[in-house]
Amino acid sequence: MNDDTNPPNGADLLYGMPAIAAHLGLKVPQARHLADKGTIPTFKVCKLTCARRSTLNAWLEKLEKEAACGKRP
Repeated sequence: MNDDTNPPNGADLLYGMPAIAAHLGLKVPQARHLADKGTIPTFKVCKLTCARRSTLNAWLEKLEKEAACGKRP
């Protein structure tokens, strides 16, 4: 059984802003804006923006913990 925290062989990689936006529940322009600002953890493969599901999930968990502690990112 696979879940989002332990995806099979390469399924952890999100290729392109549409995939990243869908994973985060955002519209593509919103995700692109956050990536351009360096807010969300992305990287380039050639000219294609990519991200790992596991890295995005860890980033979201960090934001949740900081919010619960009253810290601002």
